[in-house]
Amino acid sequence: MTPTATAHDAPAGLCWECGYPLQGLPTPRCPECGREFDPADPATMNMGRHVGGFARRLLGPPGWPIYTLTGFAALVSIWAAASPTPSGQIAVWLGYVWNRATLTAWPHILDEFTRIEVRYAYAVLAWFAVALVWLTRRVARGLTVRRIAPGQRAAPFAYWRRWLIPHVLLALTILFCLTPGPIYLGFWASYASMEATRQRTPDVRWQPPRGMLRGEKRWIGAYPLDGRNAVFGRSGVFYIGTSDLGGFVYSPVPESYRGDDLRYMGGGWYSVYRADVYR
Repeated sequence: MTPTATAHDAPAGLCWECGYPLQGLPTPRCPECGREFDPADPATMNMGRHVGGFARRLLGPPGWPIYTLTGFAALVSIWAAASPTPSGQIAVWLGYVWNRATLTAWPHILDEFTRIEVRYAYAVLAWFAVALVWLTRRVARGLTVRRIAPGQRAAPFAYWRRWLIPHVLLALTILFCLTPGPIYLGFWASYASMEATRQRTPDVRWQPPRGMLRGEKRWIGAYPLDGRNAVFGRSGVFYIGTSDLGGFVYSPVPESYRGDDLRYMGGGWYSVYRADVYR
């Protein structure tokens, strides 16, 4: 009786997906990417076929482009969530953006990033781009395996930890944006600019700076503003409206804003948003 072939008896083959030498392994699984192979079936191994550089990149794990795009989507999400607003409004805002886009055009809508709903639309589009690139990369990987190794399929769990990174970052970003963390980050990143604006603003309702054109955008730290955002100082109270529903207030007597929800941020500043909005 012929003894059953083992990984130690197999000819020197390479992993179809990562090129790792499969000779002499204790188990029929590539230790580099996790792809299984059959020591008795040469078709499950690359027995010498050259795999070009582009195909090799498609067969490998996702690299810095998708990780960079994922990081960008996370930052855009945190930027959108950095403005104080009531909870439970995201779906309403995105519905507003969609309705506006059906009447005009997406490029025109996306140029209005001073509005918080548009910033959330940016976040959704960024994550949609991550999903599209991730899915395209997975499909291209599967097609490449079929092309260079007829009859073989891409291993579903090869490099699974690295393929899972965008999903983990999405989950962590959502959880973080449900906390006050983004608001604190946005506030402290903008604190110097907010203080400078407060100190040079007269104790009257804010007017656009001289030379500022109508519709022109200006930034106070991480927060984009235009003529629709209220910025004013009166009786020692200074307010910056980062959206239609909230912003930041510098007030020695915060009880004057008792109709709104306040959270102390530090340095005499509070985050504030309207408490009369349906949630």
